[in-house]
Amino acid sequence: MTATPIPRSLALTLYGDLDISVVDELPPGRTPVQTRWLPVQRIREAYRFVREQSGEGRQVYVVCPLVEESGSSK
Repeated sequence: MTATPIPRSLALTLYGDLDISVVDELPPGRTPVQTRWLPVQRIREAYRFVREQSGEGRQVYVVCPLVEESGSSK
């Protein structure tokens, strides 16, 4: 995996300076990922859950999409 921007990674791959790895199976014993969506009204409950889970040593990822106002006058 790389933290470089995708266009640079693609160029390095195409020109032979970077190899491609394909992960097509989970490691043995891997537990299933749980994905949850909650409405904004439950945000405090969600962050409480995140604190509890991370406090127990589990991994937690929070995805917040960037929503920008459009230039339209609607």
